[in-house]
Amino acid sequence: MGWAALAGFCVFGAAAGLAIARFTGIPGWFTTPVGSVTAFTAVLAADRGRWANMHTIYTWTDNLVEVERIATVLQRAGVNVLVVANVADRPALDYRNGDRRLVGRAFRDAGLPPPS
Repeated sequence: MGWAALAGFCVFGAAAGLAIARFTGIPGWFTTPVGSVTAFTAVLAADRGRWANMHTIYTWTDNLVEVERIATVLQRAGVNVLVVANVADRPALDYRNGDRRLVGRAFRDAGLPPPS
């Protein structure tokens, strides 16, 4: 979602808050910002869920055996991970962004630089 769409959605939320104020008698100075913040929170939650389902590829070595070893550790931890080749034909891990904490922990436990 672009910045203009986000701003428009927040304005829509503020307008909805103002409409609620008129129908319920709750002061508009309260419901208008609450409506805007509610709209922003909804967009943030939806975007966070979409981001978590996107995949990322991480490369840190040319050693295929090392990449496969970490992939096995991650699979045992419940992470759906694949060993792939990146654009430079180096071995890499492909995993969901939502699993980044588990991946980072596995790398730290193995003494390797975690993905940033």
